[in-house]
Amino acid sequence: MSPQVRRHQRLARTCALLLLTVLGAVLAVATPALAVSAPALAAPSAPSGASTTGTKPAPVILIATTGLTWGDLIAEHTAPLDGGPTPDPQDVTETLLSLTWATTPANLVQRTASATTCPADAWLSLSAGARTRALPSSDGTDCGWPTDWNDAVAASQQAGYGAQPGALADALAQAGLSTLAVGRGASLMLTTSDGDAPASVRSFEQAVSFNRLADLTVVDATEPHVLIESLRLASALDDARVVVASIADPTDPGLQALVLPKGTTGWRGTGAVPADAVVRADDALLVTSPSTRQPGLVQLTDLSPTLLTALGVEVPTSMTGQALALPTTSPAVELKPLDSRHAPLGVLPLARDALHAEASQMTTLPVGGALVLASLACLVVAAVVLRGPAGPRRLRAVGITATCVAALPAGAWLGATIPWWHAGTSTAYEPGRQVVPAALAATIVMALCLLALLHGASAAVTALHARTLLRAQAPSASEAWRLGRLVQPHSFWEPTAPQLTVVLLAATIAVVLFADGAAGAPLGFNGVLGMDAVVAGRFYGLSNTAFALGAAALVVALGAVAGPLVAVQPSPALRRTAAFVGVGVPGVVALIVVGLPSLGADVGGALTLVAAFAALAAGLAGGRITWRQWLGVGVGAVTVVGAFGLADHVTGSGTHMGRFVGQLQDGTAATTVRRKAWALVAPFASSPLALVALVLAVVAVAGAWWWLARERWAWRAGVSGYAPLVASMSTAVDSAQDRSEGRVGDAADGGQVGGPDGSDGPNGGRVDGSVDGLGGREVTQGLVPRWFVPVLRALLVLVVVEVLVNDSGASMAVLSATCAAPLLLALGCARLRPRTR
Repeated sequence: MSPQVRRHQRLARTCALLLLTVLGAVLAVATPALAVSAPALAAPSAPSGASTTGTKPAPVILIATTGLTWGDLIAEHTAPLDGGPTPDPQDVTETLLSLTWATTPANLVQRTASATTCPADAWLSLSAGARTRALPSSDGTDCGWPTDWNDAVAASQQAGYGAQPGALADALAQAGLSTLAVGRGASLMLTTSDGDAPASVRSFEQAVSFNRLADLTVVDATEPHVLIESLRLASALDDARVVVASIADPTDPGLQALVLPKGTTGWRGTGAVPADAVVRADDALLVTSPSTRQPGLVQLTDLSPTLLTALGVEVPTSMTGQALALPTTSPAVELKPLDSRHAPLGVLPLARDALHAEASQMTTLPVGGALVLASLACLVVAAVVLRGPAGPRRLRAVGITATCVAALPAGAWLGATIPWWHAGTSTAYEPGRQVVPAALAATIVMALCLLALLHGASAAVTALHARTLLRAQAPSASEAWRLGRLVQPHSFWEPTAPQLTVVLLAATIAVVLFADGAAGAPLGFNGVLGMDAVVAGRFYGLSNTAFALGAAALVVALGAVAGPLVAVQPSPALRRTAAFVGVGVPGVVALIVVGLPSLGADVGGALTLVAAFAALAAGLAGGRITWRQWLGVGVGAVTVVGAFGLADHVTGSGTHMGRFVGQLQDGTAATTVRRKAWALVAPFASSPLALVALVLAVVAVAGAWWWLARERWAWRAGVSGYAPLVASMSTAVDSAQDRSEGRVGDAADGGQVGGPDGSDGPNGGRVDGSVDGLGGREVTQGLVPRWFVPVLRALLVLVVVEVLVNDSGASMAVLSATCAAPLLLALGCARLRPRTR
């Protein structure tokens, strides 16, 4: 058997072992959930709205309007405190706010298939129980109305979300329940998939007066007088469960007002209120939708399954929303006059949350652009100032600058601990222009605080190593300190504070971002760079932005830690073992955190991590992965993600991973795949600005590639402007060793110097420095360490795969490069700086 075949077999066994480890971890986590859910699957319980005695559930009334937010309502209610007019006790504001004393208020996410939600889009989304649109396009300036049902269905199909308009009415008709529509929006919502219109009346008063209320009555209360009349009539009804929702606002994509019956519960029983409770000002008491897992936040598409569940009807699989549990009955509500000096405490946290979401939407693009420009400027300035004889003197300043820039992603997440979104807030809870500079300031402040903490810890560690007996007993060139069979590199014995600070920073970025996603995104959700409730792309787990930044930082951290461990091993077998241990063990932990539905719930992230870790481990071990092995890596990645999705689908936790498995079963998965594929290219096809940005990015990458090729030629020719960096560093290291050991390391001792690509340098050596013996010190180092090239290859794999498997892959590629570039630059500067002890 040839050595190449044996090497391929060993790599295959390593990948199989990694796959089995991940699958074992998935089963260990999923088995308890399966055991808990098994009884439920065997004997499903009755829906919340159905009575166990077989009696008919209480009727449900949906009163839907547009353009109402809790912030606006509070501002109008408290206007007299600011010298404004006294509100009319009979108007919409006072009537709706008075309901909140005896109901469950919440925020409603109005987002449908377009960035702007027109009323017709919202009504058709309620009909389908999924995001869709009723018009070919909606820009908020000319919200029209579909000419007929067929036009609305055609526009829905073009949206690409796989929605089925009429699903709500079909489910109610199959269950033998009656419906009644008041207004054209209600008629659109209650039309069946065949185009059959529902029974209708001219006004809600007519339905109440003639006792014509149906099992589900829907009122289009877009006009203020219709809304007031409907609210007063509905609040006086006994046993009817009333839901009031502002379902759209074409002029403002922010969160809308939602009122649910008192006693409504959500995810994990949230929203349960003691019987004697009147007001609620604590987030722990806000109802939480299973689809958002955020306090007080409900999606528009959740209303349809909520209505069906309340009436004891099975929710169709085509509906993407998730149901809340309405109470079985709801008593009449007395509308009490309110004191204009105080707003109802139950809606104040909702108004603040809506403010936070809109501020987050305003800051995402400016702060993200600032991070990209800072990273790019850092690289360009470093390339200029480090050339020539003065380059070595500027290493310290460039390294500090690169480290500060590299800390900005972590600062953006930790900045959530500072209430920057309150800057310039108006009395109507609308964010001001000051939120962008406030968000930038919070990001910078938290980044510097984190750096101060990490540098202090690094300085303490290096000082401890300098004074401990371990350094005095450090292994010599002929003595190796081993952990099992693996030889430990001597660089672990003598870390420098700048190097250790950067490595800790890279690890901290990955840990903070991944742990935040696993914990439900308390920092990332509505954060400076995180997902927000207005765009409503994701509400929990790991966002694309968090993954792009965290994964790039993790690859750099693993390369910096595992690289020296692998390079010092005396045999190929030990190098492979070291690569598996150094990359595989933390990689499995990261993969579980990213991919497990109850934690990160990121399908694309799990696929990407498997490929990136395989490339990094193989590169550090000195091998290359053939196309057949890449095929095996792909199959393993899909298997792992499939196991995550299957566990989610069986346990019914309801994340998008489990829903996709369900779509694979019913044959509708192709719609999701097409939509995400189109989302990857749609920004460049529909936005000239995005297309220009893409062209500029391609030009920048081509320019960087040309520059690197030119510098490679100059290095080989011995005329590179960066040669003084290596020469001064080598002289400093040789001088230090001459003083400590009485000799100077040269090429005969294994020290090698070289160019940026691993080629022969001006002194005839290589880019990567070698080590003296098994555990000895690096005597002469190159421009970059040996592990730089495997890390760069792993980052390339990371970028390529995340572009292919994510709908926002282009922006993810930019963010990954933004995070990794300053980290690598800071590590290179810290390594080239001479050790001064």
